[in-house]
Amino acid sequence: MGDEWKYELKPFTPRYIPPEVNEALSREGAVEDTADKLYHLGIESVVNMQCDAIGDRILVGPALTARYLPRRTSGTDARLGHDIIATQAVPGAILLIEARGYRGSVLGGNAALKLKRSGIAACLVDGMARDSKEIKDIGFAVGAKEWGIGSGRSFTELTEVGGSICFQKIAVAPGDTVVANAYGFVVIPAFLPWNEVLG
Repeated sequence: MGDEWKYELKPFTPRYIPPEVNEALSREGAVEDTADKLYHLGIESVVNMQCDAIGDRILVGPALTARYLPRRTSGTDARLGHDIIATQAVPGAILLIEARGYRGSVLGGNAALKLKRSGIAACLVDGMARDSKEIKDIGFAVGAKEWGIGSGRSFTELTEVGGSICFQKIAVAPGDTVVANAYGFVVIPAFLPWNEVLG
């Protein structure tokens, strides 16, 4: 059968986060304050999600996106594409994965280690992840809509890195910035000037 794996890599140009902006967004309560600010500006940008591995920290970083689709035919060749995602990483990036409703997980312990080594600071999955204890043991911050045991290797494939995605009904676009804590995250659109975010 001609079930060829096709995926697209889009150029990843993270938005520059000035030190003073990073400091302001990293202070205690900044995630909630930013959520309130964007709400008053009419911007839908909040995702509630447990990510215990973040602990008391606040993570601020450029949004690197990945989108998956169900495979049309099951197979043994690996198409989860973690190596491909890692090539697009920049230090401190926060990986957001769109993979909701698919069969099996798109992230486990081995992939988490690979992504951490690439410089990615955290991975947030709109879908399933597995190997929770293993991921915690390596100290990588992962949040997922659900946790399970089944692998998605035979049923899911990476289709795009660096494009726009929908994460729990929130649009995430290239150049956006993510501010996350243990209870969720806020997406700051690239079009919004920093002075409006902090003002």
